[in-house]
Amino acid sequence: MASTPLRRSSRKSQKGIALVITLVLMCLVIFMGFGVSLSARDSQRVGTAFKNQQTAFETAVAGLERAKENLRLQRFNNTSAINFNTWLATARNGGTLDASNTLAGFGTTNGTDNATTNTPFLASTALDGSTYQVFLTNDNGEGVQAATDTNDTVTLTSFGSGPNRVGFSAVQAVYSIPANLALPKLPAL
Repeated sequence: MASTPLRRSSRKSQKGIALVITLVLMCLVIFMGFGVSLSARDSQRVGTAFKNQQTAFETAVAGLERAKENLRLQRFNNTSAINFNTWLATARNGGTLDASNTLAGFGTTNGTDNATTNTPFLASTALDGSTYQVFLTNDNGEGVQAATDTNDTVTLTSFGSGPNRVGFSAVQAVYSIPANLALPKLPAL
């Protein structure tokens, strides 16, 4: 019967080890859960940032399309042969036109704020929580800062800001006056 006290003490030490192992496993599970929640939060932030950036891009494209349509309608409604000189003079605002061949030419301009001395062709316009503004400059063929247009072609630069000014995008297009300004005929009913 001398071996009985040894069995009781080994059972007590096993109960203590089980408690330690349980506590270590609980801490491990808690840390893993915390890590998963941080990862999920970061993934949500990345997703939101991507969505805001995509919205800024789509807003800038919408501004560009609106500017093209405004130019087309203004040219169509004016029956005399005019060129872009009047609009370039307005855009340069008494100074020189921005260098539209580089974004640095526009400084910190975005869809809301104009950081240039140039007058936007389309001033800052709200669009479903986002904003855009569009600038008109000459095309590369005549020099983007030239105030005189002879080839009926200009460059439009549109800046878009996402919701709450989060996200930024800039898009450009070259616009030429079509040879035939007439609207297409609608099919007969």
